[in-house]
Amino acid sequence: MKKLFVVSCVVLFCASNADALEYIVQDGIYLYYPKESEQIALQLKNKIPGMLSFLDAMGVSVDTPVHVILDEDMDIPQAKVSMIPHREVRIPLRAPGVLEEGYMYPDPWAYFLFKGLCIQGIYCLRSGLPGVAHRVVGEVVSPNTILPPWIEDGISHLLYTLYEPDALQDPYEAAIASGSVPHDISTMSNHPGAWPGYYGYRIYGRPFVSWIYKTYGWVAILDFIEIHGAGIIPIEIDFKAKKAFGKTWSDLWKAFRKTLDAPENGEAGLMITGYWPHPFTYWNVSGIYPGIDRARERSRYGYIDSDDVLWVSEYGNGGSSKVIQYKNGVAVPVNIDHVWDPGLGGVAVTRKADMPWLVKLHLKGTALPVIGQFTHTPSMDLIPGPEGAIQISGPVADKDGRIAAAVNIGGNWDIWVYDNEWKRITESPSVEMDPAWVDGALVFSSNISGKFQIHAASMKQLTDTPYAGVLPRGDSYLSLTKNGADVEKYEFVSGEISEMPIYNMQVPGKEKVS
Repeated sequence: MKKLFVVSCVVLFCASNADALEYIVQDGIYLYYPKESEQIALQLKNKIPGMLSFLDAMGVSVDTPVHVILDEDMDIPQAKVSMIPHREVRIPLRAPGVLEEGYMYPDPWAYFLFKGLCIQGIYCLRSGLPGVAHRVVGEVVSPNTILPPWIEDGISHLLYTLYEPDALQDPYEAAIASGSVPHDISTMSNHPGAWPGYYGYRIYGRPFVSWIYKTYGWVAILDFIEIHGAGIIPIEIDFKAKKAFGKTWSDLWKAFRKTLDAPENGEAGLMITGYWPHPFTYWNVSGIYPGIDRARERSRYGYIDSDDVLWVSEYGNGGSSKVIQYKNGVAVPVNIDHVWDPGLGGVAVTRKADMPWLVKLHLKGTALPVIGQFTHTPSMDLIPGPEGAIQISGPVADKDGRIAAAVNIGGNWDIWVYDNEWKRITESPSVEMDPAWVDGALVFSSNISGKFQIHAASMKQLTDTPYAGVLPRGDSYLSLTKNGADVEKYEFVSGEISEMPIYNMQVPGKEKVS
């Protein structure tokens, strides 16, 4: 009776929040979806039995019912998991953009579903007083809901690689990890302004948990989850690790670091999400520099227009993406939901249901006033993506109106150009991204050589950075170093590489080093 009541409540909740929401049931998983995305829902339905069977065999069985929602309001690329008042997983209807979580998979929705169900299974592991409370009154407490992100994400990602042995490693995160490692384990979950920023829990947490698996085995990891699920004092996490592994997490981390070939960190650098060279501005999770110091998850792409207004996109409440304008300490949202990656020439990306579309914004009258906010919504034209595309990233328009963008078809990212019709510019199994126009010619970043470097449209390599070269903008690009990111110049015409660093970005307040 209790289960029926919960199902009824969720159906009513979903119906009240999405008029066209449908649902199907598979093995106790209630999957809700917009009618336009039925094909994705049916694909997920077919994969649910295999996922549940695998998790059950690994000892992280999922208690049902679980309510999985293909959320048409959520753009942020992650699975949101909750236990109270009912077991729920929300996954974005929007496919991830380039370098976002899950961007290399042909079916990112299945990836998010697996991770969501896996985390549900981890949360369901409890005993002792939490177990007694659960048996008596249901979902009121689960100690594993407060696991640090690097443990929760690391374990679920480890299980995904065991479930899908062909799962790919993010080459950009691998480039960052190859350059340096943080001194302290706490930087993997905190300190968004420190190199490598808020994403340390993915960049270092995943290889750390993988090392623990190879060193101690899955049974020891499962023992830790079960021990933690019996506790009521979260700060005892190190003592619980000692019971499972014979060492605290801090000691395990020190042992893991000794296995790495990466050099030690020097001065703490910065994780740069995006930048614009003239006038020089950059942004990351911590804020806009120079500008507003405010933690937000921001798009990789943005630009400064002729009115010195910075255009970027951010995930707001509920995970919806919206373009934000910044100038003189003022932040004003453009009044359009589900728009991201604003690019030079007034272009951006949006979606209809789960399919990506280009946006051409009509910018007249939309520049930031000195003080105030928009009085109207900019009008726009919509252009459907190439056939088969599940996502578009980083569009930029040249003076003739041609729009270059990175496009994901089947998990493979290539550069396409729209000039009244779509034309594919690259065709390789590598990742091509970050297109830019330079004097009418096209450049972009590609890892076809094994490392991300700047390339011309002919695939001629224009840089040779030791870790990664990305985000060409004008004659500048972002070069990863062991201490963060530098902006350097490259010679487009001759193809020769300039090693003159323009900026060496350090923690705000510290001197810049040439």
